[in-house]
Amino acid sequence: MRLNATAASKGFSNLLSRVGEGESVEIERHGQTVAVLVPPQRGYLSGAAVLELLDHLPAPDAGFGDDITRLAETLVAPVDPWQY
Repeated sequence: MRLNATAASKGFSNLLSRVGEGESVEIERHGQTVAVLVPPQRGYLSGAAVLELLDHLPAPDAGFGDDITRLAETLVAPVDPWQY
């Protein structure tokens, strides 16, 4: 669902009900999306569950660490952290 900011403001309670039922809503201002309301994420894994999953993965190859280092070197923080 996509609404402009005025419509979202006028029907905010109804909007929250819809999001609570699983719907995602984009809110636009002047034709650009300024917010996305989404249902809360459920089903996070515990640390123990993540470790259990990792135990079943194959071992990384010899160049895996170098691959990660090269990838990290390509990442650049945005100038304005609020931009994204």
